[in-house]
Order: sequence, then structure tokens, then C-alpha cells
Amino acid sequence: MAVKQTGAANFIPALLVTGVILFLATQPPGSQVIREFPLPGKPGHLAGYFILGAAAYWGFKGRRFQGGPWSGPALASFLWVLWVAFIDEFLQSFTPGRMDSIWDVFIDAGGAGTALLLLRLLACYGKPPGKGKKVNSGVRPKR
Repeated sequence: MAVKQTGAANFIPALLVTGVILFLATQPPGSQVIREFPLPGKPGHLAGYFILGAAAYWGFKGRRFQGGPWSGPALASFLWVLWVAFIDEFLQSFTPGRMDSIWDVFIDAGGAGTALLLLRLLACYGKPPGKGKKVNSGVRPKR
């Protein structure tokens, strides 16, 4: 899968969200960071990976992917999210008081998948009239 490079700055939000997620994975349950985090537990996983999915999509959007019908920014974003989710759970397995769970990876994938689906629907149906592709109806305009 070849990728046409556009701007590396588009990946800054995804890298920042990834950093926050992996930092939180290394925090023990009683730490002040975890206690004061607005969305603890499973809702935090869902929301964090929803944001990560959208940020990764923004980073990959505008790049040209060559491959089959399964290539593109949504797939690249989803693979990025799965990679981060597995690293997140791996780090949690070494953090005292935390445990890793494959179910958290499924929740993470669900959050990212929801974001990517919403972005795809907005891309398809959120365009103002006249901004989409021009369709040639086969009728010549009158002169």
C-alpha cells in the first residue's frame, strides 16, 4: 500500500491523543490523574478512542492510497487505533492494580469505528447541494 505524503502536521492531533491514552494506561487506579479524569473506565475508553479515530482519520485524509477496495484513510485510521489499543492493554498489564482485557480492545475499536462511520456519513451526506460530483445526464443544454 503506497501512500502519497501531504503534511505531517495533520498527524499532530492523533499523536497527542495517542500520547494521552498511553500515559493514562500507565497510571495506577488510585493516582490523582485517574481520580480526576472526567470519564473513567469503559466510557473513557469509548470516548478516548472515538477522539483518536477521528484524529487519525484527519491525519490520513487527503493522502492517496493504492491498494484494493479495502485501502483508504478509514482503514489506515482503524489499524492505527487497533495498534494503540493493543499497546494500551499491554502497558496496563505491567501497571500495578490494572489489568489488561481483550474486551477493552473491542470497546476501543467500537469507539473508533463509530467515529469513522460518522465521518464517512458526513462525507457522503453532509455536503451542501451542488458541491458533490457533477453527473452528466446526457442532455445537452439549450443555446
